[in-house]
Amino acid sequence: MRNMMGIMVFVGLGVPNLGAQVGGNQVLPVGGGVPVSLKRAEGNSSLFLPAGRAPARMQFLYRGKDLTFPKKAMLLQSLSFRRDGSKPGTFPAHSWKVGIALSSNGVPIPSEANLKSFLGNHGKDPTVVFSPKTFQWHKVSPPSKAPAKFEVQLKFDQPFLWIQGRGLCVDISNGTVNGKSQSSYWYVDAFSSSWAQSSGSTKNFGRGCSFGFQLRAKLPPLDGESKIHATAWTRGKGLYSFLMVGESRNSFLGLSLPLDLGPLGAKGCRLSVAPRVFLFGGKSGLDAKGSVEFKIPLPKLVSFVQLKVYAQPLVLDPGYGSLGLRTGSSQEWVLGKISQPLPCRTLYDSGSKPGGAPKQVRDSAPVIMLKG
Repeated sequence: MRNMMGIMVFVGLGVPNLGAQVGGNQVLPVGGGVPVSLKRAEGNSSLFLPAGRAPARMQFLYRGKDLTFPKKAMLLQSLSFRRDGSKPGTFPAHSWKVGIALSSNGVPIPSEANLKSFLGNHGKDPTVVFSPKTFQWHKVSPPSKAPAKFEVQLKFDQPFLWIQGRGLCVDISNGTVNGKSQSSYWYVDAFSSSWAQSSGSTKNFGRGCSFGFQLRAKLPPLDGESKIHATAWTRGKGLYSFLMVGESRNSFLGLSLPLDLGPLGAKGCRLSVAPRVFLFGGKSGLDAKGSVEFKIPLPKLVSFVQLKVYAQPLVLDPGYGSLGLRTGSSQEWVLGKISQPLPCRTLYDSGSKPGGAPKQVRDSAPVIMLKG
C-alpha cells in the first residue's frame, strides 16, 4: 500500500539536433497491446473510426515508443486511410470539409491524455498541416482481397517535423459543405487492444455528510504509466481537500465503521474507511461543483493485481460544525491487471463546435499511414 502511494516517476527527454529525412512511412498504431489481426469494425459509426458522420472531430494520441519511422527525424508530408474490406458494400462518394492538425513535442501519453478538452492534448508544437478544405471522397467498392490499399491520401499543405521518441497527436476535424449533418463512411480500418479489459473496477458503498459530496474514480490497468484518476465534487469553493485511502471498511482504531462523527462536531457526517494514507488534493475548484482531482501513480507490480482498497474524500470546511470538515461518499476499489501501456487513445466529439469534454474510445484506433 505504501508503495502505491509513494511512487512518482519523472522522465526527461533530450532531443538531439538531427537533420530531418524525407521518405519512408509509418502505419499507426503498432506496439504493445495491439494484436496483429484487424478488428472487423469497418463502417462502425458508433466508434467514429475515423468518422461516421459530419460535423465531428477526432483525436488520435500515440506513444512515441510505438512509432518506428526508419529515421530519427522525419518530415511528414501526407496522411492516408484504407478500408479493410471485411464487410460487403460500396462506400458512397461524398464531400466533406476536412482539417488536420499535428503535434508531437510534449504530447501526453495516451493513458494520461486530458479528457477535459481537445486543446489539452496538443503538445507545444500544434500545426495545422491540412487547412480545412473540401475533400472529395470518391466511390469505393470492396477490395478483391482484404485489406485494401491506402488509396486515400491527404497531402499536407506544409510538412511536419517528427523526432524519434516523441508522442504524436493527430487531430482531425470534418464538416459538411452545406453546414448540415451528414452520415457517410470514411475508409475505415481498425486495430484493437485489450487495455480496457484489464482495467480495475469501483463500487459505491457509503455516504459522508448530510451536506456531502460524491467521489468518482477510473482505475486503469497496471501498465507502469497510467494513474488512478479520482474526482470529488465538494460543493464548496476554495476548500482544502484530501483523499483517505485504506485497506479496511470494517474498523478503525478498534471502532466499528461507519463511524458517526457527530459527537466530534461534524453533525450528520460519517467516516466509512480506515485511512492508511491521506492524499492532498489542493483547494477545490471555482466551478459550480467545487471539483477536485486526485492522480495516484500505479506501479506495475504483481502484488497489486486485483488488490482491494477503500477511498473517501474530505474537505476542511470551517463553516460546517465545530470540527470544521465534511466527508464525501466512499468507494471500494479493485485494482486492475498487468497490461502493456496503451498504444493509442481515440477521442471524438460530434457537433459544429466540439464540447469541452470529448468522448473516448480506449481500445480501438483507425489504421492511418503517415508518409515522409
